[in-house]
Amino acid sequence: MVIFLLNFISGTLLIGMYFLSRIRSIYYSLFWPFNFIILGYLSSMWFFNGGSVGGNHYYFIPALVIATI
Repeated sequence: MVIFLLNFISGTLLIGMYFLSRIRSIYYSLFWPFNFIILGYLSSMWFFNGGSVGGNHYYFIPALVIATI
């Protein structure tokens, strides 16, 4: 149930940010909120998805690369 709520909340936030960027053309001010949402989502999923045994670490590296570009 916790994983479903995390996916639902982060998905809703990211869809809202997508519509803000596509319809309102707000790009630069959404950079840090996007990175913080991804960081918070991946960090919380780390605990509920098996830690280092789960596959969550495969998403941390691309998220780090995307955040630095």
